[in-house]
Amino acid sequence: FVNFFKKTYTACAVPTVFIHGQSDPFLIRPSEKELKRFFTHTTLLVKDGGHWLPQTNSLEINFLIKSLIPQELP
Repeated sequence: FVNFFKKTYTACAVPTVFIHGQSDPFLIRPSEKELKRFFTHTTLLVKDGGHWLPQTNSLEINFLIKSLIPQELP
């Protein structure tokens, strides 16, 4: 397990969006620097709510996710 943190990783180039609950008591909000270590094209969105955003804020989160998906895929 210790070796996992010592390895060098190539950052993922796939556009990635993280949606974090501002009041999440379980997960610490990652910094942009931390995210850039693993994802080259990343966005962090912080929304009102806790750990279970898809359940407690389902309409807002579903609308947000749908708005991020291109209407016409190649």
